[in-house]
Amino acid sequence: MRGSEYEQFAYEKFRQLFPNATVTRNDYIHGSLSDLDREIDVSIKITVESQQLLYIVQCKDWKKPVDIKVLGEFSAVIKDVQASKVFCFVLLVSLEAIISMHLHLGLNWSR
Repeated sequence: MRGSEYEQFAYEKFRQLFPNATVTRNDYIHGSLSDLDREIDVSIKITVESQQLLYIVQCKDWKKPVDIKVLGEFSAVIKDVQASKVFCFVLLVSLEAIISMHLHLGLNWSR
């Protein structure tokens, strides 16, 4: 699975997981810190107990592990769009990146 197919796969899975949410592929969300429109692979907008929540999904299907630099850039997007929850769909990720992101952002990882 490559590029757009990988994003489409994630989009379809999140539509199934969140049937009452608005799930959008290739969304643009305005960043409150950067004042820029941020491209989001998949966004999930859902209301829970009258609170509007934004979940974002980043998809990477690279042959080499996703490193700390890429995850650092993603963390900036998370803060900029004020996401409530994030999901990373990656095929390979470096151990250094996992440890750093867990310690600094509290991101949890599963295989």
